[in-house]
Amino acid sequence: MTNVQVYWEELLDPANAAHAHEIFARMRETAAFVKVSTNPGYTHWWITRYDECVDLIKNNALLAKNPQTLPPDVQARMNLPAPDPMIEAFNRMMVMLDPPDHTRLRGLVQKAFTPRMVEELRPRVQQIADDLVDRLEEQSEFDLIDDFAAPAAVTVIAEMMGVPVEDQANFRRWADTIVRNLAGFDLQMIGPEIQQAAFEFMIYMNNMIDQRREVPRDDLISALIYAREVEDSLTHEELLGMIFLLLTAGHETTLNMLGNGVLALLQHPDQLALLRANPPLIRPAVEEMMRYDGSAKTAADRWMRQTLEVDGGTMQPGDLVSVGLLSANRDPRKFANPDVFDITRDPNPHIALGGGIHYCIGAPLARIEASLMIQTLVTRLPKLRLAQDPATLPWLHSMLVHGVSSARLATE
Repeated sequence: MTNVQVYWEELLDPANAAHAHEIFARMRETAAFVKVSTNPGYTHWWITRYDECVDLIKNNALLAKNPQTLPPDVQARMNLPAPDPMIEAFNRMMVMLDPPDHTRLRGLVQKAFTPRMVEELRPRVQQIADDLVDRLEEQSEFDLIDDFAAPAAVTVIAEMMGVPVEDQANFRRWADTIVRNLAGFDLQMIGPEIQQAAFEFMIYMNNMIDQRREVPRDDLISALIYAREVEDSLTHEELLGMIFLLLTAGHETTLNMLGNGVLALLQHPDQLALLRANPPLIRPAVEEMMRYDGSAKTAADRWMRQTLEVDGGTMQPGDLVSVGLLSANRDPRKFANPDVFDITRDPNPHIALGGGIHYCIGAPLARIEASLMIQTLVTRLPKLRLAQDPATLPWLHSMLVHGVSSARLATE
């Protein structure tokens, strides 16, 4: 059998950031369960195939989100590093919790993040898209990320939270610094840049929470503060964790979804022409964008609770598991011609938004943003094209997020 350790070494190499799909394809053909590294006390597994990924992300009894919830003897063997205060703060995010804590928090948040609230945002999302394209129409070239995807993503989530326009630049800087650095290849390392950005973010949000407690407004922060289930409510720490989760999910993943989706269309002119000729195809087109080049390489990592015999060996309690969303969504066992970008693909059961109890709570908003933003851009800029060699696109070197840091586009 091929030495699969080489795949992990390839992923670790920043020079291969643009070649994730190629590496995942080799991993996927080698095994569904790939042992990518062995650390003192535990082994890291990467799940590569669709069926196995779906089975695991739905199996809460088998996998834990937080290693601190594993039995004491397993934690002792794992030799976990001393918890950093920032890591502990991140561990209070809903996405990092197991039932019953996760069940309680999701129930509270759903009361503030209702489909009605999301649907009511549609006119404002369209206005943001129009305002952005108004400015881009006047330019012969622009940057897809800095001038379109990032401001689109940050404006929507910041306005939902009630962040004033004058503070949105800081909002974006905090998200970029924290997510893109924390999503590297050593999740236990919290560098000074992340610490400073997280400190500034927490000070800002603490002040905003205090203001909303005194004078509630019609925004998501106020709704989260007053969300209740029976006599329950979010603690202050849980509220901060939820706000941070919404910031990162609402900004970084949406940014990459918009960027990757536009790039997919521009590099497949036949599909772009088909969409322009048939605007209702935007719905299946967005699903195909998420499948073809989703905004996340993996779901948030999980830890084995019990022993599991798999083709690649034995997974032990305490082993780290990465569910390869990007790899699963191009598995030929599930999708016909998986490397073909086809906006009419049907059915399209991709797992770009996760699955099980951790399925993205913001999925309806993500779909509205992608459909309105991308369709507005490609409709109003009929000569839009990529103004650089695709081989020179700077893909992010990250274990978690999947996207480019910039892309030059021309409008004429």
